[in-house]
Amino acid sequence: MEAKEKAKELIEKFIQENIPTYMTKHESKKCALICVDEMLELQSYKSSAKECLNHIKYWREVKKEIKNL
Repeated sequence: MEAKEKAKELIEKFIQENIPTYMTKHESKKCALICVDEMLELQSYKSSAKECLNHIKYWREVKKEIKNL
């Protein structure tokens, strides 16, 4: 999945899951950024350096796209 698509998907998931509390798009973006930061932190546990670098690059792009939305 492209980084921009993943960014939109994460934000939408937070909006949909929090309909009873009426989470705003801005609040959903903040939550999605927290998730991406967690994913980046977990990359240090990957066994393959190449795999790790690919994941880090992907999640950094997702983070950038979330901020741009």
